Amino acid sequence: MVNNPIPPDPATRPDRGIRVHTGYLIRRAFNMFLGEATEALRPLGLRTTTYATLRVICDNDAMRPSDIAAAVSMEGSNMVALVDGLVEAGLVERQRSETDRRAIVLEATEEGRALADRATIVLKAREDACLGHMSAEERQLLDDLLVKVLAGL
Repeated sequence: MVNNPIPPDPATRPDRGIRVHTGYLIRRAFNMFLGEATEALRPLGLRTTTYATLRVICDNDAMRPSDIAAAVSMEGSNMVALVDGLVEAGLVERQRSETDRRAIVLEATEEGRALADRATIVLKAREDACLGHMSAEERQLLDDLLVKVLAGL
C-alpha cells in the first residue's frame, strides 16, 4: 500500500486549503487507488484499462467495441489498440454480430474469463487492504455516493 507522508492533522496539512474541494479529494483517492491497482495487476500482465475492458467483455455478451469504450470511458481509437492486444493474447475473440452481420462484437475466451476472475480477486483483496480502516457500512455508503456523483455528471 502507498505510504502517505502527509500529516494526518488537518490543520498542519500542506494541502489544507484545497481539501475543501470534493473533486480534489476524489482525485487524491483515485491516484492512490490507481497506483495500488497498477501494482496489483502487474504480476498478471494487465494494466487497469486492460482489466476494465476485459471485465466488461466478460460480463456482457457480444458487445461492440464502441459500446465497451463508452462503458469504460475510453476513446474509440484507444480501444482499437487495446482490443488488438487482447485478441493477440488470446483473451478475446472478434466475431460477427448475429443481429447485424456488418458489426463486429467481442467475446471473452475461457483464458480471458479466467484471467479476469483472478484479477478481480486480486483487486478486491487490494481494495480491502486499502479500505480496511472503514466499516462495511461506510464502504457501502462511499460506493453509493460515488455512484450518485457519477449519475449527476
